[in-house]
Amino acid sequence: MIKVEKIKSYKFSSKYGNNKVFGQPKAVRSLVIVEIKLSNGIRGYGESYQSAYVPEIVDFIIKEISENFEKISISSAIKNIKNFRIPFVSQNGVFKSTLSSIEIALIDAKSKSLGLTFYKYLNKFSLKKKVPTYASGGSVIFKKKHLDKDLQNIKKNGFVNYKMRIGYLSFKKDIERINFVIKNLKKKSLMIDAIMGTLNKWKLNEAKKRVKYLNKYKLLWLEEPLPAERMHDYKILKKLSKNPVAIGESFTNFYEFENVIKNDLCDIVQPDITQVGIFDAIKIVKLAKKYKKKVALHVWGSPISLMSNLHFALAYKEVDIIEFPLVSLEFLKKNIDKKIEVKDGFIKLKKKELGLGIDLRKENLKSFSFKKKSGFKI
Repeated sequence: MIKVEKIKSYKFSSKYGNNKVFGQPKAVRSLVIVEIKLSNGIRGYGESYQSAYVPEIVDFIIKEISENFEKISISSAIKNIKNFRIPFVSQNGVFKSTLSSIEIALIDAKSKSLGLTFYKYLNKFSLKKKVPTYASGGSVIFKKKHLDKDLQNIKKNGFVNYKMRIGYLSFKKDIERINFVIKNLKKKSLMIDAIMGTLNKWKLNEAKKRVKYLNKYKLLWLEEPLPAERMHDYKILKKLSKNPVAIGESFTNFYEFENVIKNDLCDIVQPDITQVGIFDAIKIVKLAKKYKKKVALHVWGSPISLMSNLHFALAYKEVDIIEFPLVSLEFLKKNIDKKIEVKDGFIKLKKKELGLGIDLRKENLKSFSFKKKSGFKI
């Protein structure tokens, strides 16, 4: 019987973009990686999206709860993580996101032990070879010269869809930025992310006016025109918008998605495996398709985050598209460049490897020492 021998967490800080990325106070991106070692020597890895915001807290939670999944069989540990519950604590938020990192690591280790890729462990009947993807860049502080660099990048690297951010500058300046992108994007498609889940600036009346104005553009979607917790107001905005409305990257459990799906508050849901975990994500995508909602997986982390979401997308036909961050993260970058390929708007694995295809023991991580208080801040 293969047992979970030890669960460890590691904090890293990585060079990120041009070291002047919006929201990074120490000019780095920090993250917490979970490593699970099995009694057969195999290791699995996972990541929590929220570790980019509160790395010290995520690290603390992992250390506090790891004993619940150690010294038992890997199958029992997966069962425990699926049913783990601390009343009023573990259902959502940073705790739930942290649980997702352990869940991913457990499944990575289990799939490796079985001699399977991560996605084949999730769904042995999957025949998907590639997944539609989109280039996610266009920082809220980008000027036209930076946006132009993004556009050159997506042309060079095989993308056909591009997402830019607005909401930090004046709306007038944002419209100038949008017009510049549309003029130079040519036949490629555009998404606009207002990132109000991050900025929390627009009130309902402002959002209504801006949604109406943005109706003049034909977008693949308009994302987070209000903070996600303002669910009652999304009903209003969805009726006003001629563009599909997307929401969900901040949600950490199935029930948040169930609320927006069943109440028809959006057109597109955006779960992130490093937020909701595998088991909730399976229920989310199934429910989304039942109610005719599209599924666009959110990705904004290390290559472990990208690979977790990519494997999930390969496993389930319900996933329509996956995000690909343009901002360069040095952590494991050389590793991931060898594993994936983007061409004609699709992403695929270059070769089949066990689990997620990642083993930190083979990486030189000395240059990624953690910087205190380096979580995302505005």
